[in-house]
Amino acid sequence: MKKLVLLATALTMVSGSAFAADLRLKAVKAPPPAAFDPWDIAFGSAIMNDYVFRGVTQSNHKPSVTAYFEPRYNVTKDLQFYVGSSFESISFPNRAAAEVDIYGGIRPTFGMFAFDFGVWGYLYPGGQCFNAGAGPGSGIPGSSAECVANGNLPLNGNVAKKDASFYEGYAKVNVTLNDQWQIGANEYYSPNFLNTGAWGNYASITGKWTAPSTTFGASGVGMYISGEFGRQWLGTSDAFYGTPAFPNGIPEPSYNTWNVGIGATYTLVDVRDGHNVIDWFPSDHPAPMPGVIAHGPKQLGDVARGCGSCHLPNGKGRPENAQPGGLPYEYIVRQLQDFRLGFRKSADWRKPNTYTMVNLAMSMTDDEIREAAAYFSAIKWNSRWVRVVESDLVPKTRINGNLFVATERERTEPIAGRIIEVPADVEQAEVYRNPRSGWVAYVPPGSVAKGKELVTSGGSIAVGAAMVPGKTTACAGCHGADLMGKDDVPPLAGRSPSYLGRQLYDFQQGTRNGSSAPLMRLVVANLTEDDIVSIAAYLASLGSVP
Repeated sequence: MKKLVLLATALTMVSGSAFAADLRLKAVKAPPPAAFDPWDIAFGSAIMNDYVFRGVTQSNHKPSVTAYFEPRYNVTKDLQFYVGSSFESISFPNRAAAEVDIYGGIRPTFGMFAFDFGVWGYLYPGGQCFNAGAGPGSGIPGSSAECVANGNLPLNGNVAKKDASFYEGYAKVNVTLNDQWQIGANEYYSPNFLNTGAWGNYASITGKWTAPSTTFGASGVGMYISGEFGRQWLGTSDAFYGTPAFPNGIPEPSYNTWNVGIGATYTLVDVRDGHNVIDWFPSDHPAPMPGVIAHGPKQLGDVARGCGSCHLPNGKGRPENAQPGGLPYEYIVRQLQDFRLGFRKSADWRKPNTYTMVNLAMSMTDDEIREAAAYFSAIKWNSRWVRVVESDLVPKTRINGNLFVATERERTEPIAGRIIEVPADVEQAEVYRNPRSGWVAYVPPGSVAKGKELVTSGGSIAVGAAMVPGKTTACAGCHGADLMGKDDVPPLAGRSPSYLGRQLYDFQQGTRNGSSAPLMRLVVANLTEDDIVSIAAYLASLGSVP
């Protein structure tokens, strides 16, 4: 097998020419709707800087962790039964170990009205009793020898039952007025709130405003503002909490509470939506993104992919496609026209995103081509995108979509003359498609120095007073002394070695054509596969790493 077939993003499966999206664009018939599945499970966890329940801290103003698990059974889409359990870390005066909640109920929906009826139990295991006057035989609820042995609470002389567990019944309603506004009301009642002997009743009203999806443009970010105003009414405690003035129990104070919060949302679906390009860092590029960058050619409608979905909003691209950021305006226009006219193809017919680029270019209007070229050419390419590492060994990899992804940290596999370009951080590059997360390219030892010789001199050597021409031509004559481009000739320094290698190979194989192709074919005609790897490695190593 030819070594070049194993260039970074695998010519056999995923490499090829230039401005390519990472999936073939193809209109398909919508699948049939999935069968109704009555079962659903919700679960999650969080870290809170303070666990506040109805305006009162449950963690003594310290951080708290929580987790929950909730199986649900959907009788219909408008009727759901559920049970659940949750856990919260707390700091109670009675030194209870944690809060463990058990709950269940029913959620019927009638049009815009969503109801929730259920029972919620609050369990506080591991507590201790503190009350010097609540000894055995005292007749005080919750009395025991432990209460007397522990005495009253040491800091303030108050008392605390060993078990603060209790339950509440509740009823809630949430009314969805429109896409932006929701209002609601809640009612909770307990006959023995926190096991104090006092009844408790909590009622509140809620409101939520959700920002329109267009508020943050094509970024995919969502925002909402929510608030609640409530009142907690409490009855009279039992004798455990009695005082000389109220020996049979004290009237517990009722109080008001409120909260207002602002939240932001983002989902993985938004991140992968090629028709609505994720834009994590709007300051990294000209604003606003043109429609063709954010959503794709208008002619393709909802199945279009925005240029930024593959090449990223900052034009940095990825190893399986081009890096259009900072390319000359005229050059970008010419390449899109070449794709449109069929002049640009991949030497490997199995590379799917080449066909995607052809389809997109053919669907773009002249104005959209000019908009895309103006946008990407205005982006400054001031640092290289890839860290080049010379090594005999590389990590083992797997092909994920159109990328090589390392499956282990250790370098155990011979590089065998290849370029292996992998994400510096797989989660950032693939899950979040972070346009600031770069790449690591492993190249054969000595390839950077060999590539420098070919790039800077064409491989020419001096024999006495004569200069013997090399196998190629120095790049600076057309691409600029710093290899950052000149006039309508593209820059080479600091670009992806996988992409650069593919282009040299495509020129050599005659599948990349256009006005500059005849000149480039002369340049690459005598290059070996090792030469191409070396040239790509050297060019990618130029420039500073951000």
